[in-house]
Amino acid sequence: MDGPSLGKYTDHIDDQRRKWCYEKRLDVVRSATEEIGPHVKGTPRVLEYWQSADPPAADGRRCTSFQLRQLAGLVSGQKGKDHCGVFCLACLKAADLAPNVRWTLGSGFCRGLLPETKEPKPGDVFIGPAPAWHHGLVERRYKVGDRWWLASIEANTPDVKRRDVPEPDGLAYYSIEPLLLEALDG
Repeated sequence: MDGPSLGKYTDHIDDQRRKWCYEKRLDVVRSATEEIGPHVKGTPRVLEYWQSADPPAADGRRCTSFQLRQLAGLVSGQKGKDHCGVFCLACLKAADLAPNVRWTLGSGFCRGLLPETKEPKPGDVFIGPAPAWHHGLVERRYKVGDRWWLASIEANTPDVKRRDVPEPDGLAYYSIEPLLLEALDG
């Protein structure tokens, strides 16, 4: 293959990789969209999010079924933990990304795994400021006039819902690009 032909070939491969990554981002959004509904603490679906997130217990071993039920709010007298972040991780896993990523109680999964980005794309994760540290999935971010807007899908609000609002202050966006590349090259 000569220089120009090789360049066209590698451009084609790069285009295919970009297209695959974009489609996989849309898979994440689709998996989140399919969850829209009354999935609140204390429901079996929230338990499934926690099971998918596979958080380690305090002693480092896997959580028991009872501990997962406590986290989901399915044990009498137990409020359950906020599940917005485990929802995001469950959606990534449903799109065949992050198969070996586990939720860490108290710190989540994004920091240390995903790079921050100033230009979020569909499927990226956002985390709000302290003290709530609310998580959500980006459906799209766009401008209206001089103001940024965020279309997202979020859990623990108290259910799973789509939101389309002026971008709240203090959000940190995390790119799922490393997960896409790992899945593509894996």
